[in-house]
Amino acid sequence: MAIVWTIRITNQFTISEQRYHLWTRSKQRISKIEKFWRIEDMPDTKIISKEEVKCEELFRNKHKRITNRFEVSLPFHEDSSVLRQSKVNAFKRLRHLERRFQRDPKLQIQYISFMDEYQVYKYEMTIFFPKKTH
Repeated sequence: MAIVWTIRITNQFTISEQRYHLWTRSKQRISKIEKFWRIEDMPDTKIISKEEVKCEELFRNKHKRITNRFEVSLPFHEDSSVLRQSKVNAFKRLRHLERRFQRDPKLQIQYISFMDEYQVYKYEMTIFFPKKTH
């Protein structure tokens, strides 16, 4: 009895295909090999999460190509409770960074230079939020 299986490896540039043959009279061996391939078999479709699907759609529908770079909107979680602690954590990180700059003035100069470069190349911009009135 013979078992033949084909392994196909593909990527965007090539398709590689290898064919393997096994000749045996042992039904037990054939059964084990078939079980192995069923366990190792990869699904035909990639399983992706809802967030990954949203990111893909956002990229497809909203990206812009500007000279040698892409501009893509950032995805946000629908659940705003995820962001509740972000302001507190941001201030903690800022205080930590300020203490580090006090210990290492060279690092502070490098950091300021880096942030200035971001503004010069318009990688960032200042956003003003309206003040809340209670």
